[in-house]
Amino acid sequence: VAPDAKEFMPAATKYVNELWGSLTCTLSVDPDTASKYSDVYEKMLDDLHFGCVSVNQWSGFAPLYSELPWGAYPGAHTDRDIQSGEGHIGNSYCIKKPIKALIRAPFTSPAAAKVPVNRTAARTQAERVVDFLLHRNAYRLTKLIFHSLTGM
Repeated sequence: VAPDAKEFMPAATKYVNELWGSLTCTLSVDPDTASKYSDVYEKMLDDLHFGCVSVNQWSGFAPLYSELPWGAYPGAHTDRDIQSGEGHIGNSYCIKKPIKALIRAPFTSPAAAKVPVNRTAARTQAERVVDFLLHRNAYRLTKLIFHSLTGM
């Protein structure tokens, strides 16, 4: 067990880089820790061998940003041990040989989508999606977005 973030970050980086796969990783880092240990924090972000490193935001959102490259960390896998694959999709800015995408969000993101946590919320979300798909208009889109952001 690391006594503080300064020792934890490099140890955690080493550990997760040895796990199977290199597609994404998500970190939760409060602003005080990021500021207090900024050198160690930035080195950790640089040293993580993942195609997408996401701070305080679910890395599953990365493919929604067409500007970002989305794929495995370059050179992490071979044809015999393909794991997360090779190459990237996305990258609408056409950056040559991208290494990774980095997403940073506030520690408490006010715009984070709410994941339905019970049957009623999931059903309401599904109904709003279907309603919008059947009747594409601003009103139904607004209802869908409102429910996605608030859970109401």
